[in-house]
Amino acid sequence: MKTVAKYYLAEAYDNTQFNAAVVRKDNEKILLAKGFQALQFRDTTEGSRLIKMKRLVKSFQLAFSIPRNSIVGFHFPLLATAYQFLLRILKWRGIQTVALIIDLDGIRDKDEVLFKNEINLLQQFSFIIGHNEAMNKKLRQYLPAATIFSIDVFDYPVGGSPQPRQLSASVCYAGNIAKAGFVYGLGTVKECQFNVYGAGYEAGNNQQAFVHKGIIQPSELPSALEGSFGLVWDGDHLEQCDEYLRWNNPHKFSLYLAAGLPVIVWRESALADFVQQQHIGFTINSISEIPGKIKAISAIEYETMNRQAMQLGERIRQGFFLSTVMDKIPH
Repeated sequence: MKTVAKYYLAEAYDNTQFNAAVVRKDNEKILLAKGFQALQFRDTTEGSRLIKMKRLVKSFQLAFSIPRNSIVGFHFPLLATAYQFLLRILKWRGIQTVALIIDLDGIRDKDEVLFKNEINLLQQFSFIIGHNEAMNKKLRQYLPAATIFSIDVFDYPVGGSPQPRQLSASVCYAGNIAKAGFVYGLGTVKECQFNVYGAGYEAGNNQQAFVHKGIIQPSELPSALEGSFGLVWDGDHLEQCDEYLRWNNPHKFSLYLAAGLPVIVWRESALADFVQQQHIGFTINSISEIPGKIKAISAIEYETMNRQAMQLGERIRQGFFLSTVMDKIPH
């Protein structure tokens, strides 16, 4: 049997915090460690026709630079038209490709046309890696013949080791505050302290709702988080979570576990069953439930949650989940 050559499409990133670029960079570290080689475009900026032409030419060069018995991983959504062109050439050559889904923008933005375009693109791949079974079930409705795997949890490869936590009514939230309007209503949730990390903070809207801890580099964030629980919640409302969490695995979920933090998630989210099965936190219907839920947890119960979170977090820090799912890809 011939050895399969393994590649991934390397991408360019800015320094934006708490976005999909962080996941993509982390995944590339793990793939590189697993023996994948990088395929990379030199011209990474969008704009001029000349750059776009160079990128199309580069697509041809990359597509024909690798042997036929190869497998190539792409992050999805694809960030450039040239990446779509590369994908189609690889398919024409009979080379296997893998879509590692970071987001489904059509579902997130409730844009049916965009989602249809995403489905059409996903049809071009040999294999698809979704976030969880809820996402994969939805994809199979539109791609019944597709071979789809689940990553279950995104990795968060960082060094060090978290220290055990103590039970308290202190909760942290990390994310783009500009897209999390609910945080400005946290002042109505009594008996809890909320520590919030991230960009987009408007001081005039705080009204002592939470303590803003600033913007911290992703590599330093796990050791900086203060609190006993990490909150996974999206949207503008305390009583209603964004529907996208029914299918999506937020990166902050992995961050909290990498920090050894038990988690609080929406009861209707795709992650709710996983949290309960792994005994790594609790679920809520609304944020107003948090104080009562914490009060009902004994010190011994919290110790179990913390231990489970730290054990799972160690796998996340080591890149276990991406490494494992990539090993399932037939090649």
